[in-house]
Amino acid sequence: MVHLLTLLRGLPPAQLVAKANNVKLLTILFNMKSIDLNQLSRNENMTALMFAAKFGHIEACAAIIQMGHNVNFQNDQGMTALHYAGTYETLLHTLYVLCFTRYL
Repeated sequence: MVHLLTLLRGLPPAQLVAKANNVKLLTILFNMKSIDLNQLSRNENMTALMFAAKFGHIEACAAIIQMGHNVNFQNDQGMTALHYAGTYETLLHTLYVLCFTRYL
């Protein structure tokens, strides 16, 4: 089902699910080793965390970071998820706390 949606919308499964803020499905796909969290989408050049951050999905961001996403990962324009989260003050703070506590 998810792979069919990838063909229809041009997004890899991780980005599609993160964009929809579906943490449960993200977790299932991650546990099945079916997604690459650092994969960039073709058109938007964004990872799953970047999509979740862009749309202000705090729960999806937290889940993706806890799954081991490289929070410093940059796309071709040098953008990270924190750049996309910049318009959401609460999300930016949450990402900062999650990133900081992960590396303690």
